[in-house]
Amino acid sequence: MKIEIVTPYQHIVSDEAEEVLAVGPKGEMGILPGHAHYVTPLAIGRMVYRQGAKRHAFVVEGGYMEVFEEKVLVLADHVERAEEVDLAKAKQGLEKIDKEMTQGGADYEPFEVLLQRRTVEQTRIQVASERA
Repeated sequence: MKIEIVTPYQHIVSDEAEEVLAVGPKGEMGILPGHAHYVTPLAIGRMVYRQGAKRHAFVVEGGYMEVFEEKVLVLADHVERAEEVDLAKAKQGLEKIDKEMTQGGADYEPFEVLLQRRTVEQTRIQVASERA
């Protein structure tokens, strides 16, 4: 099946996939060729598509996914390829967020925003660790 991943600023992927894994509001979901038509919002999380033994991983920060019988269209707010993730920087970002959450910071951010930022950094770490 065809997979297209785009953001408002960039066309990320146009490829063939045997399977797509993404995170929606109710958790991870898998899409195979012949899937029924489906539209869902995307949560912050890891997206993977597979071509045989080769896996392509991404960090996705929200958006929508529309599934057709032979195509998956991802309209994402922000996407980062696994090879673009700096593992050390992601770990530092997570430590900083954890510190802000427990001790409070000079720059006040609502707790929900901190949780979202934390989820992004955790996903970046997961995707980069799988790549290594």
